[in-house]
Amino acid sequence: MFVVIAKLKDIKPLDNTRAKEVLSKYTDLGSIPSWAIGYASALAEKGIVSGEDNKINANDMLTREQLATIFANIVE
Repeated sequence: MFVVIAKLKDIKPLDNTRAKEVLSKYTDLGSIPSWAIGYASALAEKGIVSGEDNKINANDMLTREQLATIFANIVE
């Protein structure tokens, strides 16, 4: 989902060093596939995705509320 959202907004992925800095606050960083880390971190840096309870929850299904929040953040 990170990659799809980023590409829709034409957001470029962060390099690995910066990506790991941005995502370091998440305790489940290892749950993000390596090919998606740059995009996930770019979205987190821009405030489009934020996770909860110090987790990015990359493997969880999105709730309607989470998806609505993401869309609202994209529009801003």
